[in-house]
Amino acid sequence: MNKCVRQVAFACTVFLASFPLWGAGNNPLYSLELDALMNLERVSLGDYKHQILVVTVFEPQCPWCMKQFKALEDLYQNCANHLQPVAVGVGDKKGLKEIVYKTKISFPAAVASPDFIAMVGEPKATPFSLIIDDNGDLVTTIEGYVPLAKLRYAFQDVCLADAVAQTSISG
Repeated sequence: MNKCVRQVAFACTVFLASFPLWGAGNNPLYSLELDALMNLERVSLGDYKHQILVVTVFEPQCPWCMKQFKALEDLYQNCANHLQPVAVGVGDKKGLKEIVYKTKISFPAAVASPDFIAMVGEPKATPFSLIIDDNGDLVTTIEGYVPLAKLRYAFQDVCLADAVAQTSISG
């Protein structure tokens, strides 16, 4: 990537992070408990309070959502100590479960509650992701599919910290 483009992208990220929509770790999403689509009975977003959260809203029969889950799963496997994806589905529960099981994700998946929709809003398109930092501040939202390469680039510092920690443990 062009050095100038990288600098602009970094500046935009810093700018967005300096003006969080939910401030001082008082993220209202942390109070929510959602019905799980997999093994857990409930998914509590507050359980991930000190991790970077990637909350991805999805729908049944959404091929871009399935692609996004595969990219997030790869990222999660390499950055699991600091980054936590959570899938939140809107629509038919049976259809949501089908997507979760087809993509074989290992991160939590749940059904959006009315409170979740009230806080986040109805997405215009899916996948729709909220990036919440480890202080609970909403950094940005992303509408649409983000390829794995872009996710790796965006979270390279987080993933690098995990890689260094793994190397020091095994070395």
